[in-house]
Amino acid sequence: TTPAPEKTMPRLPALACLWSLLLGPAAFASNQQTADSSTSSTHLAQDAPIHQLRVYELSDDTRSAFHDRFRDHAARIMDRHGFDIVAIWESRSEQGRPQFVYLLQWPDEATMRTRWDAFMADEEWSAIKRRTGAEHGDFVGGIEEKTLRVVDYSPHTSFGDG
Repeated sequence: TTPAPEKTMPRLPALACLWSLLLGPAAFASNQQTADSSTSSTHLAQDAPIHQLRVYELSDDTRSAFHDRFRDHAARIMDRHGFDIVAIWESRSEQGRPQFVYLLQWPDEATMRTRWDAFMADEEWSAIKRRTGAEHGDFVGGIEEKTLRVVDYSPHTSFGDG
């Protein structure tokens, strides 16, 4: 007999819900809201991972080259530095510009900062950015970021494979 599959939360339905909640009109009212500003809340789940939502504004002219670079290089190098990319989407801004959106999961904010520092200092990544930038110009027009902390009544505190 086949063993019963593990009960893990499927990523897509939960992330679609997260996506719709976060990207309403006021979702990006501030450029960056870090978890530090919300740690006084008594409704935060204890010992839950944090999530980081990143939205990159792209240009239609370089959109394909950006995807190639992220898929072929950035994701691989991020993995090497311990990034947990939960999901990746594409969207459009209110002005119709393409947006690249992804969600990361981290054990805590200190780990997030340390791993981002290591990624940004990675020599291979720096060389790839220089080479692709010289070939295609700037890929990203702007970056919006949210650091998200799970509340204690959330039905899920993390996203597993599923």
